Amino acid sequence: MRRNVVIMKYYLGLVLPFMLGPVLHAFYDNRGLLVSDYYILFAVSLSAVFVFELPTGIVADKLGYKHSLRIGALVTFLSVLLMVYSISIWHFIIAEILFAFGAAFISGADSGLIYDSLKVLGEEDQFAKVYGRSRRLIFVAAGMGSLVSSVLFSLSDTVPFAINTVFIFIAFLLTFLLEEPKFTTRNRTSYREQIQVVRNHVFGTKKIWAVILLSSIVFIFYRPSINLYRPYLKAVNVDIIYYGVIFAGLNVIAYLSTRFIDLYYKTARGYPLLGLTVLMLITFLLLSVPILPIGILGMGVNQIVRGVHKPVISKYVNDLTSSDIRATTLSFVSLMNNIAAGAVAVIFSLFVNNYSPYGYVLILAAAISVLTVMTYTFIYRRYGIK
Repeated sequence: MRRNVVIMKYYLGLVLPFMLGPVLHAFYDNRGLLVSDYYILFAVSLSAVFVFELPTGIVADKLGYKHSLRIGALVTFLSVLLMVYSISIWHFIIAEILFAFGAAFISGADSGLIYDSLKVLGEEDQFAKVYGRSRRLIFVAAGMGSLVSSVLFSLSDTVPFAINTVFIFIAFLLTFLLEEPKFTTRNRTSYREQIQVVRNHVFGTKKIWAVILLSSIVFIFYRPSINLYRPYLKAVNVDIIYYGVIFAGLNVIAYLSTRFIDLYYKTARGYPLLGLTVLMLITFLLLSVPILPIGILGMGVNQIVRGVHKPVISKYVNDLTSSDIRATTLSFVSLMNNIAAGAVAVIFSLFVNNYSPYGYVLILAAAISVLTVMTYTFIYRRYGIK
């Protein structure tokens, strides 16, 4: 079981297209896409997650975590390979659907495998720290990839994508070294029964439903916030050749946030989900200032959210869920988060082109403030949870 934890660290670091952060939107621009198209692709991706999330979670619970992770890596490999040859928004839409399909297989199975492996070892109370540590290589790889991706992009805009497919395929091969936690028995109920059991578990557990509501706020604003970086850097006249250095520095911050996740919990003083929304608010306020160092500071705050939000949310759900429905429950929570984020992304796409990058983020700051207050008030009055 200890080997699973080690392998998952490398799997998670390699399975995502870590070189594309600094150059993805520039790649879109080269293919004639507009800023509003970014949000359309984002909404398409989340709509695909809506279709795939629960079925793939059930596959993980029935067939095993390692099989789900293997399929996820293979489909992700195909999606990035397709992007190399994409020349219109319709090609990118297909690639996004494939990527969402792969991500859905990985979602839930990654943290479920780590949590159950730790449970076998009697160390499940260390999950948030270990899961955060397992995700560090994501940020190390993204930081190193960021340093070279802009240079490679200047030579040919498809080179970073092609190189990334090699690393994703290595992640696919790593899944053959994983083993299922020995105490775990695969669920033999029907798909319909499995969904019913999970639905009853989620809606019958007040704390899980509260986590869904609060984490949805984080997803609504965190996922689209990544799309703010390039418009901001472009507005303050930063040459794309410097994007790699900037993104590498941001990945260092994300890495450090996972390393010091215990410090985050102490600072949040029992309200780690509220802490995430506060960090998002600070991000938007700083990005509303057209001064590069302040804007980069805002991006850095955003990277703290990137580093800790998954361990925080997953720990809540894992602690409240049994192993036989763990992956499906995690997928259900992710599904609800993505439905909320996808619906709002469509709204964002309708007016983002009508505002400057600075005015747009002020609107986001006001929106997250109002939504957070309303949600916490509802949870307290409805469920009595502070």
